Amino acid sequence: MLTQNAFAPLEEKKGILLPRCCICNEVPAEGICGGMKIKRNFLCQKCEEAIVKLTAGSADYHEILSRIKALFG
Repeated sequence: MLTQNAFAPLEEKKGILLPRCCICNEVPAEGICGGMKIKRNFLCQKCEEAIVKLTAGSADYHEILSRIKALFG
C-alpha cells in the first residue's frame, strides 16, 4: 500500500541525487533523461548539441575542448 508521502514533490524527498552537467554545471529539468553519462561524468543535451555545432578553431571550441580534456586528463 502506498502512503501519501510517496507522492510528495521531488523537492521534498530526501536522498535523491540529480545529475549536474560537467560542462555547464547545471542540472537539466529532465534529470538523468536530459543527457548522457560518460564514464563518471554527465553531459546534458544542451551542451551535447552545442558541441556538435561547434566550429573547429573557434574560441568556444577551445573552451569546451579544455573542459573535456580536464575530465579525462
